[in-house]
Amino acid sequence: GSIAAEFNLPIGSGEDYLGRFLTTFTDVPLVFDWDITARDTNEGLGGFFIRFPTPDLDMQVLMGLLDDGRVIVFSGQPAAETVMEIGTYEAGVTYHARLALDLMSDTYSVWLDGSPLLLGQPIPAHINSASIHQFGFDSNEHLESSAGNVFLLDNVSVNVDAQVPEPATLTLLGLGLAALGGRARRRR
Repeated sequence: GSIAAEFNLPIGSGEDYLGRFLTTFTDVPLVFDWDITARDTNEGLGGFFIRFPTPDLDMQVLMGLLDDGRVIVFSGQPAAETVMEIGTYEAGVTYHARLALDLMSDTYSVWLDGSPLLLGQPIPAHINSASIHQFGFDSNEHLESSAGNVFLLDNVSVNVDAQVPEPATLTLLGLGLAALGGRARRRR
């Protein structure tokens, strides 16, 4: 459902949000949606991240908004050398973020306001690709160069993504239903 939170982060601080499921998911595609606003951008090294269980059931970040206006993912264990920039954002604008974590295909994808930023990327080894029992958000202004920031989080939801039939399948289904409907009218 909708969860509203303000993360007001002075220099040297951090906050966590943890969403626990009532079950453990395996071999399903999960879709994480949330609205996010950063009040400011700055040159400090901090940000707001989504995190998932690791293979040993600890938690680690995968994707985030850095204070400098970059949208990033980590291609490996989070470190400067594993940062991949996939987009940008502006301060004061509310964005709808989506991350699809497909445990069936061992891939993930990221969208911002409906625009794809990353599609079908392999889930990095530091994230558990076999099962998930919780997720979280992690805001961090701990590093020496951090300048502090405020992030607003709203409309958080997680859904098992029912596979949508391909367009050809939908067309065939539609033609079949139309034929059945026409046949039923002729009988009357």
